[in-house]
Amino acid sequence: MSKQKAVFNFGVCRSSGSVVSTALVLTFLGACGTQPAQAPTASSTDELVTYSVPDVKAVTQGSEMQQKKDLIVSVVPMPFQLSDTPSKDCVPGPDQSSGGLLGGLISVNKNETTKKPYVVTSTTGVNFSPKTLTFQVKVTNHTDQVMRLDSVVPKMIINDSEVVVSDYDAKKLASGILVPNESHSFLIAGPDWGHNPDEAIINFSLYSMPIEIDKTGVASKDNFTWTFSAKLDKKQTQAKKTVENLMLDPGEAETLHCHPGAVAAN
Repeated sequence: MSKQKAVFNFGVCRSSGSVVSTALVLTFLGACGTQPAQAPTASSTDELVTYSVPDVKAVTQGSEMQQKKDLIVSVVPMPFQLSDTPSKDCVPGPDQSSGGLLGGLISVNKNETTKKPYVVTSTTGVNFSPKTLTFQVKVTNHTDQVMRLDSVVPKMIINDSEVVVSDYDAKKLASGILVPNESHSFLIAGPDWGHNPDEAIINFSLYSMPIEIDKTGVASKDNFTWTFSAKLDKKQTQAKKTVENLMLDPGEAETLHCHPGAVAAN
């Protein structure tokens, strides 16, 4: 058998003769079989997706504002803003599943800079903010004296269980100082929505509020309580799902946060 010579021309591997030995075939496979053909670039589909938005409102309409003597306090839930929130997922393409030629029996070319196939799935979506159950507290001082809120303690109870409110917000409220006929607004945040049931009764209270002040100081204090109902409203919207077949080197794959995971299906 005459010797055969592999000829490389602009990245194309071919043999100079018509008869090639088994060893030479393996050489060709090792040298030329490392770059899989790229699949079609992208495909897009429209999908109907379901998402949830919190709905919080006073159990008794009009009870958000309360007055006791010279103090007016109103508490309202912070409105929720919807925003487009795209997501992206990147997994190895099906050509990476074999681990080598002939079902992994032959290991070839371990060049770490070689581009490999990945499947990148992008999906549009909807999300809401803030993520915490948050109330806006507006305090109005109708006394003729300076009012200090250093004794005020906020409490939040969800379905008969007390939950932790933001320590930062509680301290911000306690540092409030209002001159006569002045109003200040404060935010009091509770737990994240992920820790709340789909439906709940919320009791929000402010303890030791100064409702009467004279020249000698605070003449009297009282407590305020509001009751709200909360639920997650289910809504639907159209979302677009785009699947891209890309050839990526290790740096590009890292930029797209590609992960091993399950190999994409053919």
